[in-house]
Amino acid sequence: MYKNERRMFDRFMVDFSAEIKTVEAQENSYGQCHDVSATGMGLFTEDKLIPNTKLELWLGVPNGHPPFHGSARVIWSKQVQEDKWRSGLEFEKVDFMSIRRIFTTLGQKA
Repeated sequence: MYKNERRMFDRFMVDFSAEIKTVEAQENSYGQCHDVSATGMGLFTEDKLIPNTKLELWLGVPNGHPPFHGSARVIWSKQVQEDKWRSGLEFEKVDFMSIRRIFTTLGQKA
């Protein structure tokens, strides 16, 4: 968790593979999810994600669990290295049972 943040839900550090598809362009790309909360997630990608873009996403949840599938909106995106962008995503429709599966794999209680 991060200190000094005014969040309704804590976020937890993870290292999940992510497949994302832009809803409008139907283009697939890949990234790495680095943190997740009940309402959103942080994502590293090779390309910038444009704020307000709607995405469909699949997270590779470890320990033999099926991938988490959901939709999100890009809130912000900033370049952290030459070919690496960090973005903040907000889940569009939150399925708390699916989110709970993620936290269960982390040993956290949702």
